[in-house]
Amino acid sequence: MELRIKDILKEKGLSVKDVADRTGMDPSNLNSSLKKGNPRLSTLVDIANAIGCDVKEFFAPNEESVNAPKTGNQSLVLLDGEVYRMTKAKDVVKLPIYTDYAELRNNLRGFVKRAEKVDRKNRLAKEEKDKDNNPFSMMGMVETFEVFSLLFLPETATFYLTLCYKAGKYQTYSYDARLEYNNPKKEDGSWDTEMLYAEIRNDIECAVKAKMEAEKD
Repeated sequence: MELRIKDILKEKGLSVKDVADRTGMDPSNLNSSLKKGNPRLSTLVDIANAIGCDVKEFFAPNEESVNAPKTGNQSLVLLDGEVYRMTKAKDVVKLPIYTDYAELRNNLRGFVKRAEKVDRKNRLAKEEKDKDNNPFSMMGMVETFEVFSLLFLPETATFYLTLCYKAGKYQTYSYDARLEYNNPKKEDGSWDTEMLYAEIRNDIECAVKAKMEAEKD
């Protein structure tokens, strides 16, 4: 991301070495960080304090950006203490955030019922071309900052649930609907959808919490 730090230093008659001396930073590391355009926020704060300005001045539009076409979809993003510019924010995938478990459960139950309907169609299909073997999925984030992805593969009638949490940790569970959740009251291969739904729901809502608690011990 292009910053105005060097422009501001020039206006104040200062060099990168002057800033490094005032902040105690290594001049070469500071210069490299500024060239890459993604210094840590703490670094920007230190620089601003050293030269007597506000951090927000570093992001003020320069002459080039003022004259550039306005796309209306640029954003600044802070990730792990580093600032980045996102030029196509409108293209970012937006995950559903479930703060209400009632909504999550309703969507999850609908997902399982849809999968059972597809599997029933495939079981009754007389020819391979009549089957629907296109996988489909649902994703979301729940209150523990856990991201989940639930995938259904019609060809094997198997669900795969992946739970991502903390710094890149993840856990995957599989559910064989035909083998593990066959409805004993029926002989047509139907699933026990409520039992399947309840187990997936429990894993989404409780598995990560349990792991995080265990990691504290």
